[in-house]
Amino acid sequence: MNQDIEDNTQENKDTTNTNTKELSKTKESVTLSLKDYEEYRAYKESKEKEPINKHLSINERISRELADAEVREEQEHKLLLEATRINEIDTLALKHLSSHFNTAILLAKGYSLKDIMQAQRRELVKKYVPVEDIYAIAKVRDVQNLDGEVLEQLVNLAKVNIKKEFRLILASLLKVILNKFNK
Repeated sequence: MNQDIEDNTQENKDTTNTNTKELSKTKESVTLSLKDYEEYRAYKESKEKEPINKHLSINERISRELADAEVREEQEHKLLLEATRINEIDTLALKHLSSHFNTAILLAKGYSLKDIMQAQRRELVKKYVPVEDIYAIAKVRDVQNLDGEVLEQLVNLAKVNIKKEFRLILASLLKVILNKFNK
């Protein structure tokens, strides 16, 4: 009986060895670390997302490139508009607000550009737009919670009021100079 068990065990070992050898001959197996596997998965996903340009005709490639160029141009235009708007608000703040609203100083203190621009816009509105006008446009008297299109309308009104104030000062200075010159 022991002999039968030993024979059976030996037979199982031979079968296992044979199967393992056959497996190694028929299948290539690779051992990967978890990091390598994650890199492989990320690579595979990125390849799946990439368009297959090999099968596109020349016209299709040109169409895609033109569409991509249009998207880039639109993004650049939006960035240019935003940069122009930021520059305009910054210039108004430098000329017409106290040094507490200086963009460079506030950026150095760690405030975000978005928060700085928001504070400058609100302060310009507070200083140059009468409360009645704010209420007529925004239906509130306090500008602290204003944002978006309503705040932009009020900033535009502030710019108009700044120009009016500048013209009034210029006209009064001109009158003073003319009065002194005529006397």
